[in-house]
Amino acid sequence: MQPKPRILVVDANRAVASELKRHLESAAMEVEVADCCDAALQRVRHAMPDLVIYAASGPDADLCHRAKEIVPGLQALLLFEPGEDRGAEERVESAGADGYLVGPIKRGSLVSCVRLALRVRDLAQRAAQLEGEADKRIEAPYDSTSAPPQADFNFFKRLLLLEVKRARRYRFPLAFLMIGIDHFREAVESLDRRDQARMIGRLMTTVVEGIRGVDLCVLFAEDKLLVYLPHTGRGGAQQAAERLREKLREARGPLMTVSIGISAYEGCGSEVSFGGLLKEAGEALRAAQEKGGDRLEGGEQRAEPDAAQAAAPAEDELDFDFNF
Repeated sequence: MQPKPRILVVDANRAVASELKRHLESAAMEVEVADCCDAALQRVRHAMPDLVIYAASGPDADLCHRAKEIVPGLQALLLFEPGEDRGAEERVESAGADGYLVGPIKRGSLVSCVRLALRVRDLAQRAAQLEGEADKRIEAPYDSTSAPPQADFNFFKRLLLLEVKRARRYRFPLAFLMIGIDHFREAVESLDRRDQARMIGRLMTTVVEGIRGVDLCVLFAEDKLLVYLPHTGRGGAQQAAERLREKLREARGPLMTVSIGISAYEGCGSEVSFGGLLKEAGEALRAAQEKGGDRLEGGEQRAEPDAAQAAAPAEDELDFDFNF
């Protein structure tokens, strides 16, 4: 039997804290409450929670960093009052949190958001294990019977299929980045298999270091990486792609460039699928490389869906604004 997720709620407003506790406990989660930073850190040391939710207006902006030093891998969500979420993404990044919620609180959206954060944490831990296994493969002599890169991608494919279905059902945005090495054959023609693997490994490490803790990166092909950005629209995906392209240029120098194809679902309409988004990102990457490489494609805003597709969600679906 799986242990119950352990959640810590930090809010000086007792009414809000009690409401959060009630909602989460009704979803079979263990919840503790603290009203200040010192009390929260004591509970972090004692209870070792899986996730902490705390008010963005709290007195200690360093709570998240300090808590994560105690519990590595701890997920953190900032809670904003209605209308107080201007610049929320920048504030989340500065605080070291992994996402945010905006009141008024609704049970369904709160529970879904927490479960998604915990699922992403588990997958990040699994990804770290896979990276460790990849490092061992790099150090070992090349074996022609080794599983191809696509085998690791298939592990994530099942998750991504479910995430796209959830996005379609609950109407939250998501995006994919397809990162490809420009002129790959020329770049690796002088390298043996071990050096090629090291180069791809360093590339993947640079990407992982440049994305959020809730984002996922997987090797899609020998010259391509796929990055999944949950709760991110096309504009946010373009910003993330620009940052990654600059980071990769700094890491690899001018002799190797990358192009990035973007696909996104804005949370409106029902005509979306994992295969369609993957195809869109791949075609955008191909277009970028055909135009000379070292560029992005797919960041332009698409036409809005019609009124029938953009209909309001049903009562049992998410009607709460949250973002990672």
